[in-house]
Amino acid sequence: DAGIATTPRCIFLRAQVNDPLNTERYPQPLIGGLFVEAKIPGRYVADALRIPEKAIIDNRVFIVAEDQRLQRKSVEPVTREGSDLWVYSREIVAGDKIVVSDPRVLRAGLEVRVE
Repeated sequence: DAGIATTPRCIFLRAQVNDPLNTERYPQPLIGGLFVEAKIPGRYVADALRIPEKAIIDNRVFIVAEDQRLQRKSVEPVTREGSDLWVYSREIVAGDKIVVSDPRVLRAGLEVRVE
């Protein structure tokens, strides 16, 4: 079935080919079960982050700032994988601690203790 394999970083998908037996269009008939090489245009996002979807509300997440207070940072969802989202953010940097708890009970400026 279609999906993203996390180990080899491959995407398995199903495709529908119109007129797969047309040898004028294809070098050989395309029969079910064959492996093919395909170029599929898509959006590549370097430095995407995998975050539980439940930690994102209104395309924003909370991070724990150096002063141990919560700050909201914007994220842009790229794709979904199970219950997680791959997101891109110019506001989140390496080392930021992203809060994965339910954001509905949090607010910016709240002092927290990281354990």
